[in-house]
Amino acid sequence: MVNFLNKEFYPGNMLIRKYAAKDRKAVENIHFKVGITAYSMSRNPENKKTYSKLIEYHVTKEPESCFVLENDGKVAGYLVGCLDDRNYKDVWITVKACSDFLFRYFKLNKKDRRFFYCQIRTFFTALLGITPEFRVKKPKNAGHLHMNLLPECQGKGLGSLLIKRFLKYAKSKKVKAIHADAIEASFGNNKNFWIKNGFEIYSREETRFWKDIYPKEKMYIVCYYKKL
Repeated sequence: MVNFLNKEFYPGNMLIRKYAAKDRKAVENIHFKVGITAYSMSRNPENKKTYSKLIEYHVTKEPESCFVLENDGKVAGYLVGCLDDRNYKDVWITVKACSDFLFRYFKLNKKDRRFFYCQIRTFFTALLGITPEFRVKKPKNAGHLHMNLLPECQGKGLGSLLIKRFLKYAKSKKVKAIHADAIEASFGNNKNFWIKNGFEIYSREETRFWKDIYPKEKMYIVCYYKKL
């Protein structure tokens, strides 16, 4: 590995560097293509704009805490981060995404309407305590990260390199702990990845956010935690 300012070069034309505004479209494409379950979101909603609101805070309010992975000059992965969770209101962000859906409901196709209807329904059942999603505990006085890699870059240790780069940055900013939320399911269990990178399970609750899409799957939201 060769370090040059904010860039870290690796063998095979791989490069990890700070996020830049020009990367936004590529990052949103990967966020949509890979999805929160590591499977393409295009099999569920087709409306990329609304789904991208889930990472809008990171790329607009805290871009300095974001990194991208380049493969042969093209963005092939990203890590978006936040150094202090008090600046990031995940429930409010979900509310804004739902509001955007409601305003554009009649402009969406049938597939998108079904998907976002299911998301809104589950969101309110969680808010009312009927389903357990909002019982997932998050550590206080910590930051967080979210990351995705294109399928061809997975399983090669590149995700670990991205995390290492972000944690180095977070530590330099005096951050004491970082957490990451992940979906656990039989088709995309990533527990070993987080444990291998020094994280431990902080909280785990069953989720029904994706029940309409994966009716036979038992899925969990897992909060992984690491002290720096």
